[in-house]
Amino acid sequence: MKLLRIFIFIIAGLYAYSSWHFKPWQRGGEDRSGVLNWDVYGYSIYLSGLIHNDLLGLKFLDSIETKYKPCDDAWGYGRFKVPNTDKAVCKYTVGNAYFMSPFYYGAHLYASYSDKYPADGYSRPYSIGVCVAWIFWACWGLYLLGAVLIRYFPAVVVVSVLGIIALATNFYCYTVQTVGMNHIPLFFCASLCLYAGDTWAKTGKAAWICLFMFGLSASVVLRPTELVLFLLLPLLWVFVRKYQPNVKEFLAQRWKQILCAGVVGLLVGLPQLWYWYATTGKFVHYSYQGEHFDFSNPNIWKGLFSYRKGLFVYCPILLASFLGIIPLWKRNKSVTAILLLYLGINVYVIFSWTAWSYGGSLGARAMIQSFAFHGILLASAGAMFYNLYQRISWRLARWFLVSKIYAIISLAIGLQLLQTVQYHKVIIHWDNMTKESFWLVFGKSELSPEERQKVDELYSRPIVD
Repeated sequence: MKLLRIFIFIIAGLYAYSSWHFKPWQRGGEDRSGVLNWDVYGYSIYLSGLIHNDLLGLKFLDSIETKYKPCDDAWGYGRFKVPNTDKAVCKYTVGNAYFMSPFYYGAHLYASYSDKYPADGYSRPYSIGVCVAWIFWACWGLYLLGAVLIRYFPAVVVVSVLGIIALATNFYCYTVQTVGMNHIPLFFCASLCLYAGDTWAKTGKAAWICLFMFGLSASVVLRPTELVLFLLLPLLWVFVRKYQPNVKEFLAQRWKQILCAGVVGLLVGLPQLWYWYATTGKFVHYSYQGEHFDFSNPNIWKGLFSYRKGLFVYCPILLASFLGIIPLWKRNKSVTAILLLYLGINVYVIFSWTAWSYGGSLGARAMIQSFAFHGILLASAGAMFYNLYQRISWRLARWFLVSKIYAIISLAIGLQLLQTVQYHKVIIHWDNMTKESFWLVFGKSELSPEERQKVDELYSRPIVD
């Protein structure tokens, strides 16, 4: 665990340095809303609505949009008028506001005593607060994932897996550059569920099953499609079976704990139900007007392999997850089956959304929360190579194996850091990448005038799914 803690402190320092380099809180200039634009602006409406005492009407946002232009004059972005009322309903669910709130309101306290920044919910301190929050939740999520993996896999393997997730995938970009999206809190919740579920099975203490249910419920109010996480409930049975001689007796003796956990889950979701009822008169409201699922026509291949947003195109190191399936199956068939079922259905649901590319993003951002479960497969693959390393007696062969593995990881990290810089400089476009533009800019942190003209021409072409 000491190695894990040291690693997390190093990652936190790298994230802080990277965030200072990208300065996302300055996005758009001094008079703009920094990271609190577009979707993140929508998530923040719950918090700013409480500041302005106008959570149900949201009329204060007219002046905010005029002053800060968080959505480039797209009036009413993230909110819809409720017909025949003076109310407006937020497009987004409340979950992200939960994770923003301690840092957002800390920034509000600072702004309230500041002569430089208005305490209106969208000046510079609020963006800085969100940037700090996302580093905090990212590091906690990585720590919790590491803490549960280290119970089953060698520490060096676990730290390597966390390094892959933290630096060699677009998890990095969404922690330090494109800050405030709900994928980092979702990753935290997934890691919390794994750690809390395993710890409850080991200790039988009520706090852990309540934290498990908090993670599940918070995931759903962060993004309702995370209902697929409930497919992982059988993992609790597997965890309990590992630690307890009689599973049914263990569960029966803790029915009050399970009931208490259900109450916790309900309490996490109640603010959302109350808000929908207060604004629309219905406890459940579909707020994504004009957007929907098409389960008969999923875009799975595009979501995983297209040059536009393909998961394995922009995070190729995740292909190593497939190497972990067979050794994990040999180790625990139940865990493998549950994990593959969840990952398969999750991919199907995510890429059945008609806007499968999910707007502006670096790669398939909607998959980031599932990296916690890819981490299990990566750890399984890593353990396979670790066991191979231990069986090799020839020192040169050992060195060759280790050097090749860490050379691949280093290249993957370098590629991801470069892609994040490219995304920051719009060398990689947020939504209009093609095979031609991908290979034209591949490996380049700067473009010549001729190359810039060429990619601008490519990016100006109509998007073709």
